[in-house]
Amino acid sequence: MKGAKLIIFDYDGTVVQTFDVFKKSLKELVKKLGLKGFSEEDFEYMAKHTPKIWLPMILSKFPPNRRPNPETVLEVFTRIYSKTHLENIKATPGVYKVLEELKRKGYILVLTTGRVLVSKFVLDELKHLNLDKYFDMVYVPNSPDKLRTVKEIIRKFNVKNAVIIGDSVDDIKAGKVLNLKTIAVLYGFSSRDELLKHRPDYVVEKVEDILTIV
Repeated sequence: MKGAKLIIFDYDGTVVQTFDVFKKSLKELVKKLGLKGFSEEDFEYMAKHTPKIWLPMILSKFPPNRRPNPETVLEVFTRIYSKTHLENIKATPGVYKVLEELKRKGYILVLTTGRVLVSKFVLDELKHLNLDKYFDMVYVPNSPDKLRTVKEIIRKFNVKNAVIIGDSVDDIKAGKVLNLKTIAVLYGFSSRDELLKHRPDYVVEKVEDILTIV
């Protein structure tokens, strides 16, 4: 991609596959809370969204007079996640090859995330998967505000041309506002229709397709 030397990768759903981790953790959370009435579709929906979405769904299953403190529920989830994430997390198939080739071509690679609740585990996960060595910077701001996050990365590296690669609408929207080239990946958490509504510059079905663009 002409002129672009900085590539910003999203984390969950782009570089690593964490859907199963979140889904299993949510199932265990519901079990520990003694709740019933959740379908497989409910767990899949919650696993694709942040606590802002799934926490109210879980709390709504309690009678008002027995509803636990939301912070307590989040703490229980975090403990569950911390015990199982390394054995369940997986690198996106083909991502090692892609990152190696991009480094060989001389790109600056940055990894970031909109994670909040379990953001403190990102570095451990990267090291566990031996992915940390590929990135010039791993930026975990503990904030869902992708626009502000990407702005800070661009400012730090002082570049005019950059690419953002991600699986969420927030990734594409941030890139558009900042006049970056945007690559939407279709193997992550968001649907094709959601992503295409925001007109990414490129769309890839699998991670290896990135190499045909950059």
